[in-house]
Amino acid sequence: RPIDQLNPEYRLELGIRSFYLGSGAAPKATVEITARLVSDKGAVEDARVFAATAPAKGTEAAAAAAALNDAFGEVARAIVGWTIEKL
Repeated sequence: RPIDQLNPEYRLELGIRSFYLGSGAAPKATVEITARLVSDKGAVEDARVFAATAPAKGTEAAAAAAALNDAFGEVARAIVGWTIEKL
């Protein structure tokens, strides 16, 4: 069936480089993701590393998750904007 077949011109490939909560006097979440736009021919059209940090209110699970969510949200917004701009 035609609807089952997707033949995109480009695909977005993502790789997680960092996703952690640093401890210490001022704990912070760090998220770093690589993004590549790859054509249907296999050529890398563009690539970039996106990174963000966010302060955490502590190192317990809820505070860590909230900080990681904030940092990831910033990176995700940047990736979406970059992808739209490139396409």
